[in-house]
Amino acid sequence: MEKNDFINAVISALEVEPNVVTMDLKIDDIPEWDSLGHLTILSYLDELTNGKAAEINGIGSMESLNEIWHAFVEAGIGLDS
Repeated sequence: MEKNDFINAVISALEVEPNVVTMDLKIDDIPEWDSLGHLTILSYLDELTNGKAAEINGIGSMESLNEIWHAFVEAGIGLDS
């Protein structure tokens, strides 16, 4: 998954305008990313990665897009460009 695809997945999961989502975004920075939004993001990413996202240790407690993206890169799911 490329970083653009990752960001677009978060935009779709949270149903927000594209300009709202940056890699610096953290949980609770926007109303849409609350605990339910967090589960929605993780479920959406897991679906897009055919279950690979759920295999990342500690992904449920990660609280920023940067943190989740770096875990994707380390797991070989994300392509660091």
